[in-house]
Amino acid sequence: MAIDGTERRRQRPTTAAQHPEPASGKQKTPTAKNLLLVNAHPTTVVSLGPTVAGKKHDKKAAAAGEMASPTNATLDQDTGLQG
Repeated sequence: MAIDGTERRRQRPTTAAQHPEPASGKQKTPTAKNLLLVNAHPTTVVSLGPTVAGKKHDKKAAAAGEMASPTNATLDQDTGLQG
């Protein structure tokens, strides 16, 4: 099993009033992030974590969201989750 964070683009608000207050004005891509728990053989998604802002680090998102995993399972992590 492996755990990894995936990001996907979301539409940028069209009016300036809908932009968040601390926006820097730089043209950064707004994203949403989910953590996935994936079984390697066969390749299936076992668990999908909650949706968080894309700027949140994978390790913090994993600590905040509770993801159920089978007991006695070996879990592989990418470097973003190792700290």
